[in-house]
Amino acid sequence: MGHLWLLPILVLTLHAGDPAVLGRWHSVERSKGGIGAIYEFRADGTVTFSPAAIVTGTYAEENGNLVLTLGTKSTVIKLDRRAGDLVKVTAPSGPPREMKRIGPPEAAPASLRGYWRSPWTGGQDLEQYERFRADGTYVFTLPMRPRSGYYKITKGSIWIQVANTVTEGPVARDGDTLTLPSRKGAPDKYVPY
Repeated sequence: MGHLWLLPILVLTLHAGDPAVLGRWHSVERSKGGIGAIYEFRADGTVTFSPAAIVTGTYAEENGNLVLTLGTKSTVIKLDRRAGDLVKVTAPSGPPREMKRIGPPEAAPASLRGYWRSPWTGGQDLEQYERFRADGTYVFTLPMRPRSGYYKITKGSIWIQVANTVTEGPVARDGDTLTLPSRKGAPDKYVPY
């Protein structure tokens, strides 16, 4: 109880490597076509930014299959578990693909919970990422032009340099929402994925 007063200070004095910004974030606002932005902030002060296709929905694992619901449409996808952290995925349309888990399992090894990567089957040399959360939500991201850079946080302001572009302004975290400056004016909101 005696250390609860530290929490507001930590939020107000964010710095590169601060747990409040670390991790993968996707923009709340997206175009009608589902294009938004993703950031991955790391403890060493490096960041990756990319415009990305972002799709959210829900999922369930039933009888060895994945039931994926996007909007009002549900699709049953066949799962063929391979050795270790590999799963072959066969949707009703499109070729089968193999997903590889990124990082440790977030539940029993046979569970889909966690991050997965697989080749995108849309014809370009891209990788897609899928996140299956404990609460049954699903996030798909397809980074289109990932760029690496650096970030620094000082006195409630963030400085981000990716390629030759610098973005700076106020940074704040409120629960699961991270507010970052935008090059286009009003601040942008991001949530973890």
